[in-house]
Amino acid sequence: MKAQHGATFFDHLLVIISSSTALLALGESLGRHNLAAFLSIGAIVSVLIGYGISRKVAGTKIAEYDSYMWAGLALIVTVFARPLNTMLPDEGFPFILFAGTWLSWMILLCGLVSWRDQTLLFLNLPCLTVFALVGTFDTYPPATLLFFLFLVCSSLLYARIHKRSMQRRAMVSGIEEPELLERDAWRWMAGPEWAFASAGVIVLVSLLGAPVLRFSLQNVSGAVHVTLPQAPQPTASQNPGYQTLNDVLVGRGAVTLDPTPAFRVKMNRPDYLRGAIYPVFGGDGWSRLRSSEIAELTNVQPRVLGADRRDHGPSDEIVGWPNGVPLEPIKDPVTNVLELAGPLSSTPLFAPGPVVKVYYPGLADIMFTVTGTAYKRSGLLRGSTIKIAYLQPSKNTSYGPAQLPSAARAIEHTYLDSSRLSSRVREFAAHAVEGATTDIERADRLKKAIENAAGYTLKPPALMLNGDAVGQFLFDTKQGYCDLFASSMAACARAVGLPSRYVTGFIIQQPKPDEDGFYTVRNRDAHAWAEIYFENKGWVVFDPTDGAVSLDDTGATAQEKPLYSNPWLIAGAGAIVLFGLAFGQRLLRRVLALRAENTGTAWTLGPSLAREFDRIVRSKTAVTRRFSQTTAEYAKETAHLLGPDGEGLALKLVPVLEAACFGPTHLSDEEAADVRNVLKTLKKLKVERSRR
Repeated sequence: MKAQHGATFFDHLLVIISSSTALLALGESLGRHNLAAFLSIGAIVSVLIGYGISRKVAGTKIAEYDSYMWAGLALIVTVFARPLNTMLPDEGFPFILFAGTWLSWMILLCGLVSWRDQTLLFLNLPCLTVFALVGTFDTYPPATLLFFLFLVCSSLLYARIHKRSMQRRAMVSGIEEPELLERDAWRWMAGPEWAFASAGVIVLVSLLGAPVLRFSLQNVSGAVHVTLPQAPQPTASQNPGYQTLNDVLVGRGAVTLDPTPAFRVKMNRPDYLRGAIYPVFGGDGWSRLRSSEIAELTNVQPRVLGADRRDHGPSDEIVGWPNGVPLEPIKDPVTNVLELAGPLSSTPLFAPGPVVKVYYPGLADIMFTVTGTAYKRSGLLRGSTIKIAYLQPSKNTSYGPAQLPSAARAIEHTYLDSSRLSSRVREFAAHAVEGATTDIERADRLKKAIENAAGYTLKPPALMLNGDAVGQFLFDTKQGYCDLFASSMAACARAVGLPSRYVTGFIIQQPKPDEDGFYTVRNRDAHAWAEIYFENKGWVVFDPTDGAVSLDDTGATAQEKPLYSNPWLIAGAGAIVLFGLAFGQRLLRRVLALRAENTGTAWTLGPSLAREFDRIVRSKTAVTRRFSQTTAEYAKETAHLLGPDGEGLALKLVPVLEAACFGPTHLSDEEAADVRNVLKTLKKLKVERSRR
């Protein structure tokens, strides 16, 4: 039997499965179905063409240059990644995920020149990196199953290539039948067991180590914000100020509450603290309108006040808007003052309403925006405090119609834009407000409808990035936390003609202040809510999480999750399949060996008798043969422990077994019968084990 030296179609098939599953997971994790289909089909076609070329150039000098071609194509992809990205459907990958372009095209192009074992195996490296990239998104549940399929295929490929490599080395050393390396002591070195064992270790480390790693990095990862790409968005002419990427995404899956203190605040009572304001809805997330863009559209300029330009009042007042905020006029407002205590980095100065003044002794770099927020760009040190004056409507102020002030009419379409809403969301909103006669009644009915439509949980499934996050939340998953409730409230309000926006910040959870009058605001108090504009009142908070049922408390689920959404179940199934293949192969070999032994097949008879010898000696001496130890070395180490009779039998039997396993001829039926008789005699020997 001659050793096989080159990659076969089965090897290329394993690479096809590995590369296509990786690229399919990458495209689907971004919610771009056309991109996923293009990449996965492209990988299949590329490797198939590469296989055809490899058959044509096999045995020629050209085949030896595949690694150089591989490196050249990888360099071309690196240099021309940007134009190559434009050739992909769904607008390709955004700049922030440009690594996806590089990896995808490397797989597509280098598959054409992966002809020999080395380059074929190396193609798995970018595939593995793709799965690592997909794992950071965690938005496509089947990706876990696809990864374990990739792992099984990679293990098989590695085993086959390793076997061929060992056979080639044996032939160079003068071995005429290198396939004999699969037998006896060398079987584990040349066979697939090494690869399967390695893959099994990876699976176990993934199952046991990943939760520990995730828990350990929660505090770190919470401070890192990654913005994922969206589906095609309206152009600037359709929606002035719209950004290519959403500033915040919603529906990204489970979160963990971090009890670490964020800052302290002294105020009359617990309330919502505005931070960032997002008026532009992108289907899967929200974006800001930049201050410069608002100023250009409304002719209202933000006020930047620093050391060289400050408006002073009594007690070091820094006055932002002496007569109220232009885009949020409030009728007969009440001015309240709160005090923030550091440390605070460069951040919004959180307040329940539009900020009009800041009290801060010394130099300050303050910017007042036309939307009512203020920023202190130099931050606030630990132990330092800053007082903020903000406006709120009085309790006696009546609700006017939901209509933006005249200064904001130029951007009114932004706050009413519902172009990204699906028909089912529009129908939901219209049904919810049936019979309402005023705008405030419409808003209240929407809030109650959303509260009844879904349950609150910190462990919802991640939504697909398909531009319909609100629809998925209200009709498919029916579970989520504040980001989806707030997005649904703001989006549905727009569907019925109420100007709205998405707001993030904090909500104070501490019921009573400390002895100094400060509330401690923690990172877990971060929150999102919707605000709707009413004449006289300004922007009013609507938070549907107030009346939503808590699924985390009751242990209920809004709907049955599909089995593939459970990563532990998928991981367990993948591990069972992997180990099943490994041990199934060993069991099959054992069955075939026993059958061959009974039927007298010569080339498997020697190894089976050698294994029987090992088992008998191990049972008599309690000494296990080391992994790299030959039969002769094992017998030499243990023979004296078998007693005088057993030592002679063992040492006499070893040359026969070695000849049967590695010699040019095989055992005859008579010789095999003699060996079995010797083994039976050894098995019947009574040996006293010496204490060591």
